[in-house]
Amino acid sequence: MKGKLIKLLSLVIIIPALLLIIALELLMDDFCQNDVHLEVLSPDKGHKAILFTRSCGATTGYSSQLSIIKEHDALDNEGGNVFVMDNHPNVNKLVINWLSDSALHVLSNGESRIYKAEKKISGITINYNLAKEHKATPQQEK
Repeated sequence: MKGKLIKLLSLVIIIPALLLIIALELLMDDFCQNDVHLEVLSPDKGHKAILFTRSCGATTGYSSQLSIIKEHDALDNEGGNVFVMDNHPNVNKLVINWLSDSALHVLSNGESRIYKAEKKISGITINYNLAKEHKATPQQEK
């Protein structure tokens, strides 16, 4: 009897706790906001590179982020799929240029920490020219 009571109580506590965790996880993206700074179409107009700032509330700073998506797609309220760097794009002096339909160049004279720098996505190669690469340690990753 005592064992059944413990199992029942654990279910009564565990299931609501799991549901609360799932609900909080789903709501977390709503606290974040993307503000587009620059949008550049590829030469063939099939893709666009979107440079944006992402902020997730008062306790976090701005970050420069870059996503490459199909031309007709909208930017989701998610982090960049290509590049993530601390601070605003103006602070980082970020410049993005298409070299061809399948190559993008990212230039930064800023010295902020870099959390993500993909070399290839959706068949597009990304080349970087960064003033100083400040890689985040695992504890510093966003």
